[in-house]
Amino acid sequence: MNNIKRECVNYLLGLMALFLLTISKITFAEINNNVK
Repeated sequence: MNNIKRECVNYLLGLMALFLLTISKITFAEINNNVK
């Protein structure tokens, strides 16, 4: 049972990391578009 819980936490952390990466990429793209 502990193993499953740990895998769920790792999965959620991975999703959050992907989400943050995507947001930062979009934000940087917006900033670059505004600078031009």
